[in-house]
Amino acid sequence: MGVVAIIAIALWWRHKQHDTVSPGAQATVAAKAATAATTAPAKTAVHVTVNARDDAGPLAGATVRLAHDGEITLAKPGEKLEIEPGEWTISASAPDHEPSAIKRDITSDTEVGLVLAKGGRTLAGTVTDASGGPIAGARIDAGKLGSLARPGDAIATTISGADGRYKLSVAEGTLLVAASDPDYAPQSRYVDVGAAGATADFSLVPGGVVEGIVRDEHTHEPVPGAEILARRDASAMLLGEAPQHHVTAGADGRFRVTGLRPGAYELRANAGPRRTKARSGSTFPSRCSSPDRSRCCCCACRREGRTRCHRPAATGRGC
Repeated sequence: MGVVAIIAIALWWRHKQHDTVSPGAQATVAAKAATAATTAPAKTAVHVTVNARDDAGPLAGATVRLAHDGEITLAKPGEKLEIEPGEWTISASAPDHEPSAIKRDITSDTEVGLVLAKGGRTLAGTVTDASGGPIAGARIDAGKLGSLARPGDAIATTISGADGRYKLSVAEGTLLVAASDPDYAPQSRYVDVGAAGATADFSLVPGGVVEGIVRDEHTHEPVPGAEILARRDASAMLLGEAPQHHVTAGADGRFRVTGLRPGAYELRANAGPRRTKARSGSTFPSRCSSPDRSRCCCCACRREGRTRCHRPAATGRGC
């Protein structure tokens, strides 16, 4: 069962009439205000269309994968996407073909073509939850290991079906394969794929959840539409996990970040010129250490100053 942490984030919005600072601190405060107003200038979105083909012609059944700063977007060949300008790694995979990829610095509307070689080996498996039930819609990424035991750019990608099953055509060799779903903690493993193909099954467990509300520090009113970023204090899992999680607060200022692996997370929020004055944090360890197991709820434990508290083994309830 995933652990839930409930927190509140206060946004700092500098009001000159409320500030009393010494001359030595004035420059620091002013710099913070200027940074808050200019940290995230709006970028003009661009459009990209990716086509996939082999020697015989277009591959209508291919899957296109676009990666930028750890964020993954899936698309169909010929689909027009609106993206943020920058360097993107674009790959395409299709049944009975080896995946292909290209890196491209995209600063204007662009059309990209990828050519896939016929062949490949079959990688198949099932994605289930801890009870054995199928997980539909999980994303499977598989990349052949290159230098430094890291997967190359040519990533084969697919989505599990209603029965939790998936099948990919991949390159022969040692691959890193990852399974991810927004509500579950991601998993990855190394798989040796030979001439006969290989099988890789995954049993995912619910991920940790951070939920809370963003308020203005001065008015204490909720801040609708605030952007919340949660960053783990350790390296992200290759292929299966973004280095940071982004969510947007609702009209009532509430937000919810799901699918988190155990670990410590740093939380930040921004809304126009307002930002968090101090970063908040949440930790998801793996077992309960509360002396009163019947009250072992992460929310209550944090209020009481405990730093290691988890769901009780006796009741099986999370907070």
